Amino acid sequence: MWALNNDVDIICQSFVEKKDDINIIKEIIKGSSKDTNCKVWAKVETPTGINNIEDILKVVDSIVIGRGDLVPESGILNAIKLQEKAIETIKSKNKKVIIATHLLNSMKNGHLATLPEIESIHRFIKGGVSGLLLAGETSIGKAPIQTVKFLKNVIDYYQ
Repeated sequence: MWALNNDVDIICQSFVEKKDDINIIKEIIKGSSKDTNCKVWAKVETPTGINNIEDILKVVDSIVIGRGDLVPESGILNAIKLQEKAIETIKSKNKKVIIATHLLNSMKNGHLATLPEIESIHRFIKGGVSGLLLAGETSIGKAPIQTVKFLKNVIDYYQ
């Protein structure tokens, strides 16, 4: 209720695996006395969530693909295939897709970005993702401001 009472723009539910996970939030929003235009996003980070993505898309405004949890939930090799499947499906439904975590993980420890990280970001930009979300790089990283500035430079360069 705090979020609704303070006019947040977006509520993002983590570990969404089915549309019922979102319907619970929508019921809370609907039951509040506050008239809101709050958007609801789903953070999908399991194979089950990816497999149910079409149903989830029916009840959300956008999807965040949480790669940091998708890898241990599905294995590193399968995570790439799953994120690709999700991006393709989300874009086919004209919804926004945000890629989260492990974008510039090397920078978390104050190192320079790696070529594979830049290639991955380039592929996401060229593939038409709507946004990129840093996590550990900015929450516990040694150089959060420089990391954000670097990501912005990469985005500007490749757009």
